[in-house]
Amino acid sequence: MFVAHVRAVPHGATQVVLSAEGFHLTGWEWGIGPKPVVLLVHGWGGLASDMAGVAEALVDAGYRAVAFDMPAHGR
Repeated sequence: MFVAHVRAVPHGATQVVLSAEGFHLTGWEWGIGPKPVVLLVHGWGGLASDMAGVAEALVDAGYRAVAFDMPAHGR
């Protein structure tokens, strides 16, 4: 049985869940308000929380950032 490793809540992030037809992806959102949104995708074996450094830089530049744990990764 595969058990994904889970890291702590990334600094400044809010947990989000995307659900469709019984399938769920859990991830993190950085930044608030009506700003352009950047979707961040982690690499093989990674987690959405791995993108925290990039997300924080994007927020500082005036964007919102969202990253989801892909199936069988993280949450």
